[in-house]
Amino acid sequence: MTSAAVQQQLGYFEPNYGHLFGDREFLHGDSIPKDTLIQPRGEGEIAFVLGKDLGQENVRIFDVIRSIEYAVCSIEVLDSRIVGWDRLKRPLPNVRIW
Repeated sequence: MTSAAVQQQLGYFEPNYGHLFGDREFLHGDSIPKDTLIQPRGEGEIAFVLGKDLGQENVRIFDVIRSIEYAVCSIEVLDSRIVGWDRLKRPLPNVRIW
């Protein structure tokens, strides 16, 4: 969450991050199935593509930096199944349900 306005609105001031699973990746020109979305919104992001897995325990920032192969511009499609999500005072965990 990099927007100061959104951080203030939600009262959350730490980075929010997650994973992109292969079945949720859509490339340029792909169509996203509408029946999988309820209240979609788009948000610009920087995505880091890892060249190797970070499977070991106790991963350090040094390990993460060394594993980055390259970075790309991306668009995150956000979707919420919670009425009034934009008035919450704390962020929700990334939950994958389908």
